[in-house]
Amino acid sequence: MGLPLVLLPGSLCDERVWRSVISSLPEGQEVLTPALGHAQCWDQEIEALLSRLPLRFDLAGFSLGGIAALALARKAPERLGKLLLVASTSRDDPPAAQERRSALLQQAYENGSPALLAMGQVAEPDLSQLSLSSRALLQQMAREMPLERFACQTMLACTRSDSRSWLGFATMRVRVIYGDADPFCPVDRQQEILDLVPFAEKRVIAGGGHWLPLTHPELLAACLVA
Repeated sequence: MGLPLVLLPGSLCDERVWRSVISSLPEGQEVLTPALGHAQCWDQEIEALLSRLPLRFDLAGFSLGGIAALALARKAPERLGKLLLVASTSRDDPPAAQERRSALLQQAYENGSPALLAMGQVAEPDLSQLSLSSRALLQQMAREMPLERFACQTMLACTRSDSRSWLGFATMRVRVIYGDADPFCPVDRQQEILDLVPFAEKRVIAGGGHWLPLTHPELLAACLVA
């Protein structure tokens, strides 16, 4: 079957965001779904991830998980077979976005939970494509996320590195997977990665927004293993 497939979730998510994708993967595919948000600095976060993962694996990351996947690939390229970036970006976080994230974190502290933030992270076309069960899952993941983990995820998002200078030297296979209607990580950001990485592959999900693991799990599963 090949290497184990590691799936990293995005912000305000845990391993359940991949549940429908995993059920659509080929039978026998080994899958690992580590949490994201162990620390508030990238060096510690990546070390925590690497300590839990096999010697070699394929790595897929969704949104913030894709940013983490880029950081891990830069730290330990010899551990990776394929790098699969799902609805993500190679750029650092602009100051306005950092301010917005900090305000949301403060709101979560005031509310005692990030639960009320869940649907605020969803825009069209995802709003009209998410099933009722997927909406409930988004809210459940946010409601059950410890504030400390959300704080770590927020700090990681704010302090991420710009990966563009490194991507041109990537030694593993890179596949860029995205929806062509994603409002958060739009097509030009995906094309930027494709232009930087020699022989990078692309998989476009027509009409897809940002939350591909929830709106298009079967298509995403096929993109991950094809």
